[in-house]
Amino acid sequence: PLMQNGTMLQGFSWYLPADGKHWQHLAALAPELAHMGISAIWLPPAYKTVDGASGVGYGVYDLWDLGEFEQCGSRRTKYGTKEDYLFAIKQLQQLGIQVLVDVVLNQRFGGDECEQVPAFEVDPDDRKTKR
Repeated sequence: PLMQNGTMLQGFSWYLPADGKHWQHLAALAPELAHMGISAIWLPPAYKTVDGASGVGYGVYDLWDLGEFEQCGSRRTKYGTKEDYLFAIKQLQQLGIQVLVDVVLNQRFGGDECEQVPAFEVDPDDRKTKR
């Protein structure tokens, strides 16, 4: 359980190096964060992006690839591998730090092929009626 007036840390920034070591860094930092009184940490999107190992997580390619499959030119994500991710979460949780993950379900930028999707303008007062 979280303390009543806990402290959440944003555990990433846009400009982190794309070296694949962020999850390892957070796992190693977990004891210090707990000692400082951090009660929750917000992690960046962990899945594969269209930019492979350099994407920050918001250009979604595969929500289910957390750095496990060879796609978009890499196995790992910008932050590391699936194994590193799960280990970091385990380390944080064992020290009582709640882990909040950032998932953007409505963004899809990647795909192996393009498809055309028909669209039409609708009446703003009745979206079931074509304009």
